[in-house]
Amino acid sequence: MQKTKPNVFHYTNFREFLKNTFTYFKSIDSKYSHRFIAKEVLSGSCGWFSDLINGRTKLTSTNCIRLAKIFKLTDKQLDYFETIVQYDQADSFEEKELCYKKMLSFKELKPIVVNKDQFRFFSKWYIPAIRELLFVYNFKDDYKTIAQKMIPAIKPKEAKNAIQVLLSCGLIEKKENGYYKPCASVIQKDPSFASLYWALYMKSNITLALEAIHRYKKEERDISSSTFAFSKESLQFAREKIKELRHLLLKVSEEDAKRDIIYQFNIQLFPLTKNNELKL
Repeated sequence: MQKTKPNVFHYTNFREFLKNTFTYFKSIDSKYSHRFIAKEVLSGSCGWFSDLINGRTKLTSTNCIRLAKIFKLTDKQLDYFETIVQYDQADSFEEKELCYKKMLSFKELKPIVVNKDQFRFFSKWYIPAIRELLFVYNFKDDYKTIAQKMIPAIKPKEAKNAIQVLLSCGLIEKKENGYYKPCASVIQKDPSFASLYWALYMKSNITLALEAIHRYKKEERDISSSTFAFSKESLQFAREKIKELRHLLLKVSEEDAKRDIIYQFNIQLFPLTKNNELKL
């Protein structure tokens, strides 16, 4: 039983918030039922609320306002509630990113709910690159030098920001000798935003790959492309082989005592046509 009224600012999943809030109000007022809510939002189906919290239907802006009234949300709470609804129902990466940034703007939001440092870690290509560089480069606080080591070069203040983000995420630490070195810890992505973090990171990496075509000489890079037809079975085989290759190259990197340059390795495999049955 939900003993206290749920705080919307403690949620990133609007359906979970509605489910828990309904449980709370039902425990203190017997009039609250799925039928009552459906009637209040002017839905013709008594199963509307069940469909909503189970992901079988979307929530309109009008019904956001109606639910806010039913569950006694303040204007500020409604604003946040509408934001997490928009994030969940957004059709594009750009829209999700805008909603996420708006969520971060709410002062009532606890850092543990939406990790701003994780968002910053995945949004800039050079932050993971700097962490990897610290495995092979002794860095203290010379942000100008480390910024110039990046290709393309970044600003010293961006390098300093990257170090601060890495420290906040627990991915690096400052040793007694003053050098910053990576920790063994791995960043844990919030399941609610894992796809957004991944999209941000891949977007920045793919942009770098496009620029690399003209930035580096042929012998300094390897960029190629192939187009072929696959069955579902062939696709699964290809994915397994790509995974094996990634793991192999990671092992090579770990065992390479002479490593001195940080490389970005991208592989893109995606459909170019719809899934149609071919008639031969």
